[in-house]
Amino acid sequence: MAALEDLLDMPLRMNGCKSIKPLYSHPSEFGPTVTDEFGVVWSTTEIDRGSPIGPSLAEPDLSHFKWPAPTAPYRFEHLAQWTAANAAHFTILWVGDLWERAHVHARHGAAAL
Repeated sequence: MAALEDLLDMPLRMNGCKSIKPLYSHPSEFGPTVTDEFGVVWSTTEIDRGSPIGPSLAEPDLSHFKWPAPTAPYRFEHLAQWTAANAAHFTILWVGDLWERAHVHARHGAAAL
């Protein structure tokens, strides 16, 4: 099946780094919840990206927090082939959706600060 961008003859292609939690995590594949690399537990759903469930930090202290490796090879291994396949198009690569993680940490940790 052709990609939507090809069917619509769109000149723009977008892609990003891989994460252990896909943007859309279907319950049939991941179960009722999935935990991302920041420790945020998400509900899974058939229709959208899901929602964070509860606080990911027990205390407002990041001194022992294990940050994900931003340069892990799995994040980028698909991009060389994707970029070559889309060389005739404008391409945009995004870093990810870290704003959600920051929101969840701030929302659940700000009250304790």
